[in-house]
Amino acid sequence: MNGIRIVIVVLPQTVVENLQEKISRGIKDGLRDVGFQIERRAKRNAPVNTGALRRSITIDDSKENVVRVGSNLKYAPFVEFGTKPHMPPWEPIEYWVRRKLRIKDKKELQKVTFIIRKKIAVRGTKGQFYLTRAFNDVKPRIPRVIRLYIQRYLQD
Repeated sequence: MNGIRIVIVVLPQTVVENLQEKISRGIKDGLRDVGFQIERRAKRNAPVNTGALRRSITIDDSKENVVRVGSNLKYAPFVEFGTKPHMPPWEPIEYWVRRKLRIKDKKELQKVTFIIRKKIAVRGTKGQFYLTRAFNDVKPRIPRVIRLYIQRYLQD
């Protein structure tokens, strides 16, 4: 056969590896986007006293195909889920009363602090579910967000 010929060789393994790479990047970036959405909502939902809880809410995407959103503060789980009845320490409750209720009179401050501590000792504290609500708000969109990122990479 005379003339000119073009030979196209497709190596399936190379094509598959390229697709896997693009899909993996799409999943990673989609999960990161979802994590940031949950983080923003959780910060908005979190109750504020000093702002430490809001500032502590972050995402961790250091593991492959996993994004964690949360706080490393010791008291964060108690704010999220509430507590059983217990007698809380005096100082944090007094600090909260002073900041939230703006009570300056020492006797009144002690009285209100005692009443709140007694209530917590009898009833516990109610969970705020700031992180759970944030996740539940974003949850229906997770597949769509990840799909969009995968499609974006596959178009490149």
